[in-house]
Amino acid sequence: MTVCRKVLDISCAKDPRLNDWLKQSKQHLVVLTEYFAVEALNARDQDGVAANFQIVRNYPDQVLVSKPMNPLCQLAPKQLRKPKNLIDNPSTKDFARLGRQIGRMHTDPRVQLGILERMHAARLFLENLSPAGDAVKDVLSGWLQTFSENDVKILRRENEWTPDFRHTFLKNIIEQSDIMLQRAHPGACPDTLQDLLLSMNFAFPLCFSIRAVHRSAKGNPKDIGSRSHRSDLIDSTYCAIALYFDGLITQDMGAQQTYDQARKMLSQLLKDAPRMSPIKYEKDW
Repeated sequence: MTVCRKVLDISCAKDPRLNDWLKQSKQHLVVLTEYFAVEALNARDQDGVAANFQIVRNYPDQVLVSKPMNPLCQLAPKQLRKPKNLIDNPSTKDFARLGRQIGRMHTDPRVQLGILERMHAARLFLENLSPAGDAVKDVLSGWLQTFSENDVKILRRENEWTPDFRHTFLKNIIEQSDIMLQRAHPGACPDTLQDLLLSMNFAFPLCFSIRAVHRSAKGNPKDIGSRSHRSDLIDSTYCAIALYFDGLITQDMGAQQTYDQARKMLSQLLKDAPRMSPIKYEKDW
């Protein structure tokens, strides 16, 4: 049987179907992102933490931990084509130990203290991410202004994409990619358009922009809470990393829609890329 690696969203951490899928075959693997751990530890109490990890810790040999987004954005497109390069090997090896600790935390005071410290760190991490959620409001409001008034009306009323809307949408993604590439290692800069499409510096803006379309279709981004925008940033990370594996396991319909649409759009762009002129990115130092 072929190995199947799927990124696990926190929304499915306690789903019995996840347990059934992992039990079905040793070739079924889940990929945990940095945000899975943060969200799993951001529980109301220790029982909540134990529940979030209950299923995956029973299958430690079927758990892979991905590298954080920043290191992934430093990888060249050809490196990203190999899933093993996206995996954080030390964290993956350490997951079994973490699972055992969570299992002992109600009987071992030292482990209990360690979990409490991790829970506190997770809450701080999310709090520090909140300003990014606030910044997203202004970004999305400005982003909407790059479209024609008619396109925005269609987006909010019917969620239909006109050719002009699609063109502006892709133009914005390229601009976001360029900003990310300016911060990346020179080796991450693509030589061709096809390489750019295979870059995490394109995958994340693609997923985030699609999520932004869904969010903006509901009204003015400034009228939406920062926590929702923060969740969009996290969901975009889940979806972007899932594009390099075999799918996304989620109960979040918005995240699933974002992933499906990103995969479909990326597939079409890659199909069209060979007919386009080569490009060369050079960093401005």
